[in-house]
Amino acid sequence: MGVCTLGGQTLLEKRSYLVAGMRSEREKLRSGQVVLKGEHWRNSKELGEFRISVRFEVAFDHDAHSYRFTQHDYAQYSTAKMSPQEKADYWERTDVPHGTSPNGIDWVTEAKGGTVVHTPLYDLHLAIDSPTVSRLPPGASHKTTIRESDLAALGLMDWPMFSAEYRLKEILDGFETGLSCHAVEMGPSGLSNLKVRADDTQYDVWIDEKQGMTPVSISRQELNDSMRETSRSDVSWKVISGVWVPVSFGISDLLGPDITFGYDLILEWSSVNEQLAADTFTPAGIDKNPDALVADLRLGQIVVERVHPRPLPVLTPKAIEPLVPQSRSRRNWLIGGNLVLFGIAIWIIRRQRKKS
Repeated sequence: MGVCTLGGQTLLEKRSYLVAGMRSEREKLRSGQVVLKGEHWRNSKELGEFRISVRFEVAFDHDAHSYRFTQHDYAQYSTAKMSPQEKADYWERTDVPHGTSPNGIDWVTEAKGGTVVHTPLYDLHLAIDSPTVSRLPPGASHKTTIRESDLAALGLMDWPMFSAEYRLKEILDGFETGLSCHAVEMGPSGLSNLKVRADDTQYDVWIDEKQGMTPVSISRQELNDSMRETSRSDVSWKVISGVWVPVSFGISDLLGPDITFGYDLILEWSSVNEQLAADTFTPAGIDKNPDALVADLRLGQIVVERVHPRPLPVLTPKAIEPLVPQSRSRRNWLIGGNLVLFGIAIWIIRRQRKKS
């Protein structure tokens, strides 16, 4: 760790200044709601070029310690190791893309994702193919396969950190104390290049001091391989509601000599430091299906209830039809008939008395 001076500051003081500035600026973003749209891409010698549209949705409220992440993504697989029946099952499906590479190798894709929610009282998990929301103890949904990304840390993560769900605080703590500081170089237009090292890896982070201390790029280089770049991420930022937020994001990684992959995404913010809807972090907020169910697994015994309770049916009593008044002529006939019968009865009684 060298100690040089930069404008009166030592190397370590300059590093601390940059890290503290990034920490302070990123912590100004307290809540938000954003959609990330773009492409998941993969280039491999075996399967050729693969690109597919993906979508992510994020909502967070740091003051309420609440976070929601929805992932609509795909993974590409070769069918080489599949059984004939497995391959046929995939090939007949119409809900996910499949194809054949220029090398003649068949490939299929599998949809992956779902939604997770973290709150101080519970976690929620909705799998991509499930009709039921699971309500879990706090922290339990971290065991799912859904990748959750900290948007405040974009521009500070290579692919392994991105896929391992690193958070802003632990990344900045690592840059400040966990990794050795190799150099801090001042570039044009207020850009600073922070170089930190761990084992055989160097990270170069470019920070725009004049534009909200925003990390606009990070690259990972291999010290034992002629400083070969094996991962890179680039981010552009914009001021919304007085806060710097990321508006585009690209990341790539080299997985061996024959495979590169990554994402190119645009971020569309619908809310920045504004109050979110009351149901944002509830089952009703993540599943709009009127027949959706939620299974509460926090108490040992599973309790199932409707996500959207239905009101009891309103029973309207059937109106009693009023009696229809009979016509005058019919009434007269009835009265007359009764009088005739009464008269006959009196005659029979008198006749019997005379005989006795």
